[in-house]
Amino acid sequence: MVHDESTEILEQFLLALKPHEQRKYLNSTITVIVKRHLLSIDEPRQDAPLKRSIAISGAAGVLWALIKDSELLKDHVCAVLTKPTLPALDDSLAARRSIISTVAQDEGTNRSILVTEGIDIL
Repeated sequence: MVHDESTEILEQFLLALKPHEQRKYLNSTITVIVKRHLLSIDEPRQDAPLKRSIAISGAAGVLWALIKDSELLKDHVCAVLTKPTLPALDDSLAARRSIISTVAQDEGTNRSILVTEGIDIL
């Protein structure tokens, strides 16, 4: 899949699953991506600016391809960000950055996160 730069098979597989299975599979996918590609990224010091990262962008691209056609999965990603239930996201700032980069591509999802957090958007 990665070598062909295609996520179509995984997208179709994921959308064919039951809703609960979709969420579980997405959680597993996020965990694998974090452990294999994002844990090795050096964390900046607290006062240092964040640097661009191909690994974070790549992770966000793969995750966006998986959730872009599913409101269920977009909502799930919002929930993962606002109510930490996925231990892999606690392990690194890069992991959270990749998830935020994923949802940043969808204005409706951004609005949902802001509303969930009680941030006035008007």
